[in-house]
Amino acid sequence: MHGRSRALAALALALAVFVTAAFIERSDLLASDPQSGAFTGGCERGALEGNGIASSLGAYASASLSQPRRIRAVAVPRRRGACAVRVEVRTGDGGDVKTDRSEFANPRRIWKNGQEWWYALSFMLGSPAFKPGGRDGWLLLHQFFAGDVRRGLSGGSPPLAIEATPRGKIVLTVRGGSKADAGDRAPRQDFLPVARAVPRVWHDLLIHVKWSTGSDGLVEAWHSRPGRPFARTPDVRTTGPNVLTVGGVVLPVYPETGIYRSRQARTLVVYHGGLWARTSRRAAAKFFAATARDEDGDAVPGS
Repeated sequence: MHGRSRALAALALALAVFVTAAFIERSDLLASDPQSGAFTGGCERGALEGNGIASSLGAYASASLSQPRRIRAVAVPRRRGACAVRVEVRTGDGGDVKTDRSEFANPRRIWKNGQEWWYALSFMLGSPAFKPGGRDGWLLLHQFFAGDVRRGLSGGSPPLAIEATPRGKIVLTVRGGSKADAGDRAPRQDFLPVARAVPRVWHDLLIHVKWSTGSDGLVEAWHSRPGRPFARTPDVRTTGPNVLTVGGVVLPVYPETGIYRSRQARTLVVYHGGLWARTSRRAAAKFFAATARDEDGDAVPGS
């Protein structure tokens, strides 16, 4: 993760712009939102139909995966509404010889330098992210990927990402600054532990970002579980550049969600409960005002 090669950066760009009819099903099964341009949690219909293959996820425009059924809508567990998205990755899926990947993205929904947004999202690890005792490797659950698909430009490793680590932590990764090439290391790269990566529970994250190439950039994040209020002060807070400039071009970001990891000889499932983008904390926090369901379909106490 911390030392990706230029070849991996090139692969990331290729996957970011990859859209194929074999993996995309334009469907209104999953709810999307004009502000977020993303799967927001829940279903537009009252019940799932068939097996709920969900490659396009409403407004999402592309998917990077080996098998279409790796990304599906499920009724249980779910964070809000009637659906969550079940993402599965197996050894050799979607990446190169060093990575595994099942993700969905929307390069059409971008956030730019100078904008300020509040993001609300939730996910559940179906099992521990890494083998017990493992010390190496990386795993991205959600990333705000820097790129301009129309111009064929990629920022390489994302300026903002939610990761799980082999040591059992949820980490917020922040990058920023200018670099000559997508494969170069960003001048600013910080790894901020947010919470323990406990499996089989919903992890709620409220993230406040002022996107900036300068010192006024801001990232704040709160972590909680369904039924537990967020604290007034953030669990992590950092200032400074959080936008990437590559070859002199300031790159916007767009949402990419799922599983992207260093190669592991094991299957992993992650449930994603949705993503909102709003201009205020109060509006974003409404995402969490819903009854969460666990893997047995039971209501999570307090939610």
